[in-house]
Amino acid sequence: MDQLNLNSQNRKHCSIHPNQQITFIRLDKEEDKDILKCNLCIYEQKINCIPLDLIDNSDFKTILKGWPIQQDSQIYSKLLEFTKIRPLVEENRNKVCEYFKSLQLIINQLLELKKKEMLKNVEQHQINFDQSLNYCLLQYNIISQKEKLKEIIQTQYGNQETQNKMLFEIIRQNNKYEQQNKKYLENLINNVEQQFVVCLDSHNLIKQQIISLISNLDTFQVNININQDISELVVKEIIDLQRCSSNVKKVVIDFKEKDINSDVFTNVSNKLVENKNLSSLDMNFSKNRIKIDYVRNLMDVMVYNSLSIQNMSLNLSYCNLSSEMISILSEGLASLKNLENLQVELKHSRVSNQGANLIARALSQLQKIKKLNLDFGSDEKNPNTENSNKIQKEGVQNICEAINKFQNLTCLTLDLAKNTIGIEGVEIISKKLLGLQNLTELNLNLWQNQIQDGGVKIITDALKNNKNVKKLDLNLRKNQIQIEGARCISNLFLNNQYITSLNLNLQANPSIGSLGLSSITNALGSCFNLNSLSLNLNFNNIGDKGCQEIANAIEKLKGISNLSLQLYKNSIGKEGLLFIAKSIQKNQTITNLTLNLGENIMGDEKTNTFAKALQDCKHIRSLNLDLRKNQINAIGVKEIANLIEQSINITEFQLQMISNQIGNEGIIYISNALKKNKNILILNLDLWNNKINEKGVKDITITLSDSRSINQLQLDLRNIEIQSEESVALLKKLEISKNWSHISVQYDLADEKYYQDF
Repeated sequence: MDQLNLNSQNRKHCSIHPNQQITFIRLDKEEDKDILKCNLCIYEQKINCIPLDLIDNSDFKTILKGWPIQQDSQIYSKLLEFTKIRPLVEENRNKVCEYFKSLQLIINQLLELKKKEMLKNVEQHQINFDQSLNYCLLQYNIISQKEKLKEIIQTQYGNQETQNKMLFEIIRQNNKYEQQNKKYLENLINNVEQQFVVCLDSHNLIKQQIISLISNLDTFQVNININQDISELVVKEIIDLQRCSSNVKKVVIDFKEKDINSDVFTNVSNKLVENKNLSSLDMNFSKNRIKIDYVRNLMDVMVYNSLSIQNMSLNLSYCNLSSEMISILSEGLASLKNLENLQVELKHSRVSNQGANLIARALSQLQKIKKLNLDFGSDEKNPNTENSNKIQKEGVQNICEAINKFQNLTCLTLDLAKNTIGIEGVEIISKKLLGLQNLTELNLNLWQNQIQDGGVKIITDALKNNKNVKKLDLNLRKNQIQIEGARCISNLFLNNQYITSLNLNLQANPSIGSLGLSSITNALGSCFNLNSLSLNLNFNNIGDKGCQEIANAIEKLKGISNLSLQLYKNSIGKEGLLFIAKSIQKNQTITNLTLNLGENIMGDEKTNTFAKALQDCKHIRSLNLDLRKNQINAIGVKEIANLIEQSINITEFQLQMISNQIGNEGIIYISNALKKNKNILILNLDLWNNKINEKGVKDITITLSDSRSINQLQLDLRNIEIQSEESVALLKKLEISKNWSHISVQYDLADEKYYQDF
């Protein structure tokens, strides 16, 4: 057979159309015996083929349509497009140069801006250092009594016996409080050291991260994980979840009262189930409309991270949960076998015995728990009783039996407020929980549970025998406690003097009476290890006699540094106020003081007397004074202002003057005092409803804006109708007047309420 030559000069004629020369190769049908075709064949049969001339004249860049992929025109068009593109070196070079020019410009601008901010902060840093140093030296001089020593040596030199006696007394006091003073001075020195040098460690870390990111720009396929060094993530908006990576170990999700939907829970679930290093998870979805699908998403998160999570906090308070939802949640909780710290808040969420039993079943699967916080309480501010929790004896029994098996439990918080558990519930709690010998911290909230004196006796008898509980928070508010119950409480303190921190809430138990209160305060006076005491006797009508009993106890507690007295609406007169003030004067160890004397009809005279007495308490460094609803006018504020001015040792000051009548004149007194006191760093000033107009607003706002010492501020000026542009401008200026570490301002504009929190 002759060799076929397909050159254009030598081509044969078509076998079907003898007068036509072959010009194409057929591509789409192998069974056709004549692969070579002429123009008429192509026209008549409409077949897929390639012109021979195209093959004959092809070069490296020639693209044959329909060959070798016959049914994909996209490949052909793309390849054809590429072959027609002109050289792009110059265009791409310009693009890269423009990119780096733009990047460099933006970075330089940002760096210059940050440099100016930091240089400004350096000046503030020096101011803070000077203030810290001066305060440290001031405290050293007070503690060392240097001026007093100097005075004794200079004025008493001629009378050596008197001189020796006075010097001996100073030495005795120093020896008595040496360890406490040492610790306090060490803290002050540490604070000064923190202000001493500008630390750029975190900035250098950011610099290294930026350098590392820039080094990744050596390719056009950059894939940078910007989260690679994030170990803790706070999520307040759904977009924050995009920063969640596999390296994140702690996640805090705060979607409280956000009106969230299923997409939010799906996103949360999808992101967190991918993370196998998650060890701490805090989720707050309180005050949301929760659906069962949302709860299933939360369960998925727990199940998929069951081996890694050690710390878990879940807040679904005010969420109206069904038993099925609680069942699903419990299943998720039960999977967390390595959990050590657990906090579950289900306040006002319709939890019944059935729900409590489901949670108890989950708890029984967790044997490594060290810290547990279960909140099944209710809120007095929420009048909707339909969604209140209703846990009774059966639910309490199962919860307590599960907790009783925790061998490593050291810290327990159990809130059963307003669940009507009664004496039977108290017996179960006392038997199963209060005897746990590893417990060192106990917070038990049994507010309004109708436990009465019998229930108090059961609780205190159990606690008397547990010598390991050092921190005790016992809320027995509104439980119809009488004298016998008070005596049981006093026996607890007489028989267990190991407690170092006590928060005792006996609010709204007026039947305790003066005899009951006397019994409790006498016992408290023997708790020599106490360093922190909070006593709530609001609405108990204790009067001056009750204040005297409290004062006697305060004088005896020589180791106490934190004292909080809640004495709202107790018919306290001038004599009772002086009892309290003088006892605080005598107890020089108290440094942090909270006094709630609201609605005791103090008036101007009693307020002045009390404030004047407090001026001698030079050892106080943090003062929270609540004088709301006491019919105080401008005259009554005068001595409070003097208290502010003369309290040079106080760095944190809170003054609640809600619903008094101090007016603009009272504001002037307070403003002038704040101008003179340069040591207050944290200020909370609540002047709501005080017959103040825009002039008073102007005075206090200018004072606070000009203050160089205050760096944290809470200011409440509500119920003052602010209309002028000048007043609004001053309030806006206050918010941006300096670099506040925190500022919260509340006031009423003419047509709207305003609240700003930074």
